[in-house]
Amino acid sequence: MTGSLARWVHSRLLGHYGRPIWAAHYAPVEELVGTILSQHTSDINSDRAFNSLMAAFKSWEAVRDAPVDQLTETIRCGGLAIVKAQRVQAALRALTDSDDHVRLPDLGRMRRKRAVELLTSLPGVGRKTAACVLLFGSHVPALPVDTHVHRVAVRTAWCPHAPAPKRPRTRWRLLST
Repeated sequence: MTGSLARWVHSRLLGHYGRPIWAAHYAPVEELVGTILSQHTSDINSDRAFNSLMAAFKSWEAVRDAPVDQLTETIRCGGLAIVKAQRVQAALRALTDSDDHVRLPDLGRMRRKRAVELLTSLPGVGRKTAACVLLFGSHVPALPVDTHVHRVAVRTAWCPHAPAPKRPRTRWRLLST
């Protein structure tokens, strides 16, 4: 897809739907954990798991330090709880600063490439999860690409046919800037 065609599509979408209002739903760490919990499950199940997690623990430090079996039981309703509990705790440990607090740097002030590198260095975080955290948690333009988005992009010639998400990365970056 050419830049002029992308701008035309963007203009048509704005004309039909209006300019979207960016409202933060979650802080970046919440978005990160919520997106990890959403992997390979439905929105309903991931929302249940996230709500259960928030009700059971008072802080991200408490989630990080909880016995893994307790965390697993807390998020069991989201599916793949054993794997997700380990990934959530590993990511939270990786984000622990010298004061023993879980913190994610301000991704909106970082170069996008560096923010993606930081996020994808975390356990259980790939390009799609990183894009979700950037877009929904930090309001950084990004396009989460799953198999469905990739299929539509190939069918509409937005990107060349390739196994998702290997080759479309550059195209997605161009479309989101």
